[in-house]
Amino acid sequence: MPDSNTTFDHGNWFVGLPLPVADGNWYRDLLRLGPPELRFFQPDDIHMTIAFLGRMSLACKPDVIDVLTSLRAESFHVSLGRLRALPSEQHITALAFELERGAETARRLIADWRPSLYRAANARADSRPPLPHITIARPLRRSGRAGQRVAQLWSRSLTGPPEIFSLTRVNLYCWAADRRSRLFQVVHSRALDC
Repeated sequence: MPDSNTTFDHGNWFVGLPLPVADGNWYRDLLRLGPPELRFFQPDDIHMTIAFLGRMSLACKPDVIDVLTSLRAESFHVSLGRLRALPSEQHITALAFELERGAETARRLIADWRPSLYRAANARADSRPPLPHITIARPLRRSGRAGQRVAQLWSRSLTGPPEIFSLTRVNLYCWAADRRSRLFQVVHSRALDC
C-alpha cells in the first residue's frame, strides 16, 4: 500500500476506483492488438474516476485523505458495455467503456462523494451529471486526424468482455513522475468496506 505521506507535486490529482484488469487475457490481447494511433492505459492505471481534482495544492492532500477516510461505501460489481468516444465522436480525447452492471450504484457514489472531495481539494466542481466509465485509451496527439478516425472506428466496434469485476478500493491518484511506464501514481488507498 502506498505511503500516504509521500508527496507528488506535479500534474493532476483525482479520486478513482481501480478496476482489476491485470488478471484478464482480454486486456492483454487489447494491448497487443490495439492500433498504434492510440495510447492504451497499463492495467494498473485502469480505474473509474469519482472526482477529478485538477492541479491540487499539496496543502489540500491531508484534507482530501480525511474525506476519503470518512466516506462510506460498500464494494460492488460492474461489467463493461460498449466502448464510447469521449467527449464526442467529433472531438475524441478518450475511449472509455460504459458500465452495464453496477452503473446506477456508480452514479450514486459519484454524486454523493464529489461535493466533499471538491471542497477538500479547493477544486472546481463538475456540474455535469455523473457518467460512470472506464477509460482505456487516448488518441496520440501526433497521430492527428488518423488517430481521431481510428478512435472513432474502434469506439463503434468494441464491446466489453463478459467478466464481472469487483470494485473494492478507492485511491487518490496523481500523475506518475515517469509517465512512460505508467500514467498515474497511487498516493493513498483504502478498502471501500471499512
